[in-house]
Order: sequence, then C-alpha cells, then structure tokens
Amino acid sequence: MARHLRKLINENKIEILHITLYEKRDLPLYLSVDRMARNIRPKMVLNIVDSRIPYMYDSGEFYNSSSEFYQDFFKKVKVDAVYSW
Repeated sequence: MARHLRKLINENKIEILHITLYEKRDLPLYLSVDRMARNIRPKMVLNIVDSRIPYMYDSGEFYNSSSEFYQDFFKKVKVDAVYSW
C-alpha cells in the first residue's frame, strides 16, 4: 500500500497530504511518505479535533491520553502543519 501511495503522489504531483483521521496502524504508511525525496514529498497536514494538541505539540509535553495517541506520530513523522479546533 505504501508503494502505491508513493506512486500516486509522484505521478499526480500531489503537494499536500491532509490526514483527516489518523489511525496508529497507518503510521508505517506515513513514515514511508515522510522518507520520500524532498523534491517530491508532499507537505503533511494532520487534522485533530482536540483544542489542546497544538500547545502540547509546540511545547513537546505529552501529558494526557489524547496526546499519547499522537505521540509516536509527532516524534517519528515530520508534520508540516496541524489543524485543530
């Protein structure tokens, strides 16, 4: 699946990958995209419906169950933007 996604990104010159619903099982897929060459890697935007996440992301402090869910993603994947409300 990761190879297919990278191929779609490359062939269609996709510039932004908007992750609207993160699932921990998809982390290897996002890691694969994150490792693409800089000139073809899309910006990765994570959508989170939790108003506390941006503050935890900026401070690096993960202190509740909601942030623990995203902790591996934030530590392993270069996130270009986070949408939250």
